[in-house]
Amino acid sequence: MKAYILHAPTRLRFACAASILAIGAALTANAGCTAEQGSSTERLPNRDGGSARTPTSDGGGPTGEAPPEVVPESGLNEVVTATVKTHLKTSTADSTALAEDEKCMIPAGGQVTLTKSVASGTHIGGLLASEHACGAKFEKGAAVFAFRSHFTGWSSALNPQASEVKVVDDPTNYASPCQYKAANRTGAEINRIVLHNTEGHWDSVKASWQSCDRIGAAHFIVLRDGVAIRTIPEKNIAYHAIRANEDSLGIEIEAGPGFAGMTAAQERSVISLTKKLQADFSVTRSAVTMHRLAAPGTTDCATYVWPKDAAFTEWRDRVF
Repeated sequence: MKAYILHAPTRLRFACAASILAIGAALTANAGCTAEQGSSTERLPNRDGGSARTPTSDGGGPTGEAPPEVVPESGLNEVVTATVKTHLKTSTADSTALAEDEKCMIPAGGQVTLTKSVASGTHIGGLLASEHACGAKFEKGAAVFAFRSHFTGWSSALNPQASEVKVVDDPTNYASPCQYKAANRTGAEINRIVLHNTEGHWDSVKASWQSCDRIGAAHFIVLRDGVAIRTIPEKNIAYHAIRANEDSLGIEIEAGPGFAGMTAAQERSVISLTKKLQADFSVTRSAVTMHRLAAPGTTDCATYVWPKDAAFTEWRDRVF
């Protein structure tokens, strides 16, 4: 199978859109990006000058180094269709072939349909569902990859319903009472849903949430295989996003260094669970947010799923 990078500010070699791997240092696993309630926060500079990362109390996790931007493990894995916003041309690391590639482009306004698509916060790729004007350069089945900003009007077959999610409700998975404030909230008192990434795997997250060594836990976690687990009943106020706890529900996505982005099964469960909570508590689409937007200046979570704010907003508005 031939593979092509669609033109981007920097030329990259791309072997296969269906096998993009996460790149980054293997950092110590920790309990997640949920904020420590009432603790002092050391500010660490972020690579791009944006929101800073919060260090964890156990010494693990991020140390100010931002994760890679192209990080999907399997991504959407769905058929997606988009309109080309600006013309696209093939790119190559071989400068002698670049002039020829300049002649091969998909014009603005053209339709692109990708199968087996993958996505990161800023990029999307997949296999072309049909041949385009340049013949062999863009033949059917070719693997392509480009910035999302080159496209507009994404539509996707990814549309799981609220009824799909099966939440595991086992008290042995519940967080310690020190991780939440006991309450009896009703729908009227829950106005938003906050998404996080764990930065660690479930076993380490569970151990932390069931102790009081580090305060910070969410109502749900969605694992890599798509299993959704309740860890704090919704009526209680979880300490998951400082300054945003009282009126919100928190969902942790198992993602972090070396396993960034969402798997296809995980993304379906995150969407389905969020839709269910939206229906149960009358939460609007605009009130579905992520940690760093709900609590500005305290964290850059969920950067292992959405490195850029615009990527989160595009995803949310597309699937909800």
